[in-house]
Amino acid sequence: MSPFISIIVTSYNKGKYLDACLESIFEQDFVDWECVIVNDGSSDNTAEICLKWVSLDKRYKYIEQTNKGVCTAKNIGIKNATSKWILPIDGDDKISKDYCLNALDYLKSDEFSIVYGNVYFFDQKEGLWDLPEFSLSNLAKYNMLHNSCFFKKQDWTNIKGYDVKMVHGLEDWEFWISILKSNKKVKHLNSIGIYYRIITTSRTTMLDRNKKDEMLSYMEKKHFKFFYNHLGSKVRLYKENLDLKGRFFSKYYLFYNRFIDLILKIRK
Repeated sequence: MSPFISIIVTSYNKGKYLDACLESIFEQDFVDWECVIVNDGSSDNTAEICLKWVSLDKRYKYIEQTNKGVCTAKNIGIKNATSKWILPIDGDDKISKDYCLNALDYLKSDEFSIVYGNVYFFDQKEGLWDLPEFSLSNLAKYNMLHNSCFFKKQDWTNIKGYDVKMVHGLEDWEFWISILKSNKKVKHLNSIGIYYRIITTSRTTMLDRNKKDEMLSYMEKKHFKFFYNHLGSKVRLYKENLDLKGRFFSKYYLFYNRFIDLILKIRK
């Protein structure tokens, strides 16, 4: 019989933090889980740490691949997962002891497509992430969901997984939009689910302006209707969240928006 939750841990040269991550999973109050660890071509001691936990507890599974990036690593882990519900965790983060247990009733109800808890930052920055209440209009403005939310494997299958073209970051934002843009239900738990490590060399902190622009430009084209519906005819990125000084998305957007506005005027 398959476990109820599959926890997917991806790691690329995060060996110094990985032991704490896997230990936090082991200490869960909820016990009906499996943990699929994907080593994305690490050159540090990641393999050694993973194999230690695999030998300690049969609920841990280990996959090793050449370095192909976080999206491919997550997709391989989820492909090998056997549960209906998936929980991804980065190898340098930690899960709270009661995260799975607090989410359990909402997962069993099958009413929600995504269930998530609050985030506490630690290491080089400490404090609670003040997450706003979820809405699609807010999701269109910025990524208001962290990367460790529970979701259904079937939804991952339906959208063909994490988009491997998101090579420079923002892949979680694009993933949540892909799942939720059809108005599926979301549950925000009033408890800490993830301890999110902040370090100066993380992908998030190192994502530069040009790479971010490239990813946003790709997202706008892939999800144009979603952004247009929630941000209006003048689709733009909000400077307070993405530091792009309120400029319009791209020449493609400008052209498309003018075309849509013209059609609307003709219909009037």
